[in-house]
Amino acid sequence: MSSKLKNDTFIKSATILIVADIVVKVLGMLFKIPLANIIGEVGMGYFQTAYDLYLPFYSVAISGLPVLLSRLVAKSVSLRNESEMKASFCCCRTLFTAFGVIMTCLVLSCSLFMSFFGGSPEAKTAIFVIAPCVLFSSLMGIFRGYFEGLNNMVPTAVSQIIEALGKAFLGVIGAAVLKSFGFSVGIQAAGACGGVLFGTVFGFLYLYIKLKIYGNPVNDGCKNNSLPDGYVKKIICLALPIIIGSLITQISGLVDVLTVQRGISEMIESDPEGILSVYPGLLDGLSGRGTEDIPAYLYGCFRGFATPIYALVPNLTAVIGVGLVPSLTGFWETGDREAANRTLHSVVKLTSVIAFPTAVGIFVLSRPLLELLYSSKPYGAEIASHQLRILSLCAVFAGFSVPF
Repeated sequence: MSSKLKNDTFIKSATILIVADIVVKVLGMLFKIPLANIIGEVGMGYFQTAYDLYLPFYSVAISGLPVLLSRLVAKSVSLRNESEMKASFCCCRTLFTAFGVIMTCLVLSCSLFMSFFGGSPEAKTAIFVIAPCVLFSSLMGIFRGYFEGLNNMVPTAVSQIIEALGKAFLGVIGAAVLKSFGFSVGIQAAGACGGVLFGTVFGFLYLYIKLKIYGNPVNDGCKNNSLPDGYVKKIICLALPIIIGSLITQISGLVDVLTVQRGISEMIESDPEGILSVYPGLLDGLSGRGTEDIPAYLYGCFRGFATPIYALVPNLTAVIGVGLVPSLTGFWETGDREAANRTLHSVVKLTSVIAFPTAVGIFVLSRPLLELLYSSKPYGAEIASHQLRILSLCAVFAGFSVPF
């Protein structure tokens, strides 16, 4: 394949994933906007507590590990080495599945320590519901990485949309139905997490069926061929930096869930009047709830209202990196450095076009945008608007960090 054709393939792959990511982010907004208006700031605090515990491991499973398999498959295709492609698929399938099982158990165990971290016990149910998503996300990563390595981005894009549709519609419906039956806010948040779980399961089923229809010669290779000596060690050495890198990009959310609510709780105990003076409308926003719900309320404003809008920038630019990996790997393995440089320059230009205008728009329109989206929660929107302005200053740097 010529370098020009490979470069065109990269542009096409990136375009498919960017379009799919835009659809996913729109569906994500359509999910969180009505959800916040249904379960309120406190409910969003419970939901985000569960979601932020799950998100770093989901990021590794769905963004980090597939990149590893994609790279290995793309290298094997470039060198026309079918046996190595089979070995890569077999080894990564075992690695991804083991990662999913272990991380699911870790998320479940975190729920036992929520009181220590200042989180509400009502968030535990939501954590139990969302934890299995890590396993199904890891299983999806096997199929996404395989197809991406073949420069076929359509299955990844379709599975992302299926996953987002399930989360958006089933999550909102579940929360609304539970609220109509008079269940507590914590159970309503768990219903929203149920939508995330079903969306992930449906995305996995689509990819599994797609691979069966597409044909899976590598699966037959797993049954008939043994792995080369030292291959498992090689894969693990390649996987560790990717896992660590993916965790670092999402570590802020995990740090937030482990520290923010605990810090707010300590502030309330030491100086309750101080925090009320910073947020004059806080008691009105709580609507009769006690001060013990203030940490969940403020966390819901920050992670449920402000952060999703800020995250649009790095989320959009992240998909560029997924399309970059197979093309860049092929250029590198065949020694075509000039084509690799052209591809990298295209990534920088595309990232600039997305990151700069979006960050400026978020900064300028933070308050009216939040007041429009969360019109039934004016106090929460007001609090979140100040947080969003600060976050928008970080959006450009976050946007450039993730594709590379």
